[in-house]
Amino acid sequence: MDWIVPEKFRFPTPNRWHAGNKPGMVLPLEGVVMHYDVAGSAKGSTSWLCNPKAGASAHFVVDRNGDVYQLAPLTDRTWHAGGTAASPTKFLGKTGVNSRTVGIEMNCWGPVRLGEDHVWHAQLPNGKWAGPVVPDVDVVTLPDGSWHKYTEAQIEASCLLITEIGKLLPDTSPTRIVGHADVDPGRKIDPGPLAPWDRWRRALRGQC
Repeated sequence: MDWIVPEKFRFPTPNRWHAGNKPGMVLPLEGVVMHYDVAGSAKGSTSWLCNPKAGASAHFVVDRNGDVYQLAPLTDRTWHAGGTAASPTKFLGKTGVNSRTVGIEMNCWGPVRLGEDHVWHAQLPNGKWAGPVVPDVDVVTLPDGSWHKYTEAQIEASCLLITEIGKLLPDTSPTRIVGHADVDPGRKIDPGPLAPWDRWRRALRGQC
């Protein structure tokens, strides 16, 4: 299985390993890593992850309206959870996470806070609170802070996607799908406390 979305949603990124450039980095798939993209739109996120300057990528970006963009065939490996040289990521106790997993980005700002202007602002990748305004209806406040929530259309689309990926894995146990924070603890917090883990794990088993 290479591409699983219609051609109009395919945007091949140069930021990937494949049999033609780094065959040793393309290992059998073992799992899925879920992320949020900290971006204002899925199209913007897709554009950035297709830019060589990004030094990062993912297999999929799931839009808030349910559209799914695919940036690499499932035979290739993307750069979504590499960690650092000093602190490499681990999945199922092993390093080389990018070589063994599918990366899915959910279009979402993540943590937000109410500014002095009484509107919600997102935390930018540089750590500053500025720029984007998130509508009240899209915010959920929890004891640990306020978060940009995922949409129902987005969750449903991600579940259908995960079901297809689950067919390629050795098994569909809960340990086969994790968050970026699980493989890179201390540095990453995505996909955040609003991630629908029960639904994603059921989807992996084909119970979407």
